[in-house]
Amino acid sequence: MFPNIYLILPSYGVMATIGLCVSMLFLYIRIEEVDMTLNHFLLYLIVGGVCLLAGSRILFVIGILPSLENISISVIGHYFLNGGIVFYGGMLGFVFGIIIVAKCRKESSYKMLNFLAPAIPLFHGFARIGCLLAGCCYGIPCDFGVRMLQSPDVIRFPVQLLESFCDFIIFIGILIYKKKGNSYAIEVYLISYAICRFVLEFFRGDNIRGLWMGGISTSQMISILIIGVVCVLRCKREYFCNTADEKKVEQNS
Repeated sequence: MFPNIYLILPSYGVMATIGLCVSMLFLYIRIEEVDMTLNHFLLYLIVGGVCLLAGSRILFVIGILPSLENISISVIGHYFLNGGIVFYGGMLGFVFGIIIVAKCRKESSYKMLNFLAPAIPLFHGFARIGCLLAGCCYGIPCDFGVRMLQSPDVIRFPVQLLESFCDFIIFIGILIYKKKGNSYAIEVYLISYAICRFVLEFFRGDNIRGLWMGGISTSQMISILIIGVVCVLRCKREYFCNTADEKKVEQNS
């Protein structure tokens, strides 16, 4: 009497959507931290989201370059439009989008990034569970773990689940850190995730993430770069703050 309805939902898409909704709700509840309207908040998220998608595809293309035999504009365009997404590219694209909006509105991008910092690992924790269910970003073969649909005869290390756990721990850690009145949440996130990601890459079994000379992955190189850049910027910020304080003391004396 009723027609049969077949509905297939992609596991990654479902978990990523859940993570996105939970993260947006979390930010909206705490929106008083940055004193902005809902439209203002949505502007940041929309621009950040567009840059996130673009960045994730760009880094995907970069990651597969070592495995391509013929590299041309058409091939690169094909993988950009039809390829996968890479978290690091999306995260860096999102940060870039937030900075653009903040600069255009003449607001503090640093303050906005500190506000958004806890939501990034919160979203990513759900997304990595989606990776486990979808069978992507899988781990190396081992004696214990899970079986992927793509290779049911091979037991693989559940690296997606471990990374999801790390993301949720980072999320909780940032909340505790911010509750104590600290204001460097984005730096704490970037360094803590970069360290986790560098280590976890050794347990990844998919070569599509890009393996370069010495077997170092694209994400590991980005992790090293992020740690270096954050440390340099932190030292630079501390230097200028201390210099400004010294000048104030000299003027008052």
